Amino acid sequence: AIWLAGCAAKPVAPVTLTFPDFPEGVAAMDLGQSLTIDVAAANDGGAGVTWTCAGEACGPLKMTPTSLIFKACGLTGKAVVTAASKKKIDVTRRITIAVKLNESPDMLCK
Repeated sequence: AIWLAGCAAKPVAPVTLTFPDFPEGVAAMDLGQSLTIDVAAANDGGAGVTWTCAGEACGPLKMTPTSLIFKACGLTGKAVVTAASKKKIDVTRRITIAVKLNESPDMLCK
């Protein structure tokens, strides 16, 4: 008989996502402003995330696997931005952005 000690499978650490600058998952801004959202992904092997936006205040997004630039242009309201892990697609993190009208809005996307 052969005895194999220590061959038990090691537990795999779960993939997690956080927004270091927005730990509560909320932000507010005026029309015309831009907001950079960085995501910290743990245990994903550097795969990064994909980004989506839903809501009346969504506009053009500049995306990388680790960050997003949200430009508030056109409409006020809410936008819900979601980061989904490329390694484990059911792992997501959301941030709700409230876009409000300021005194002299720059509503054009440039």
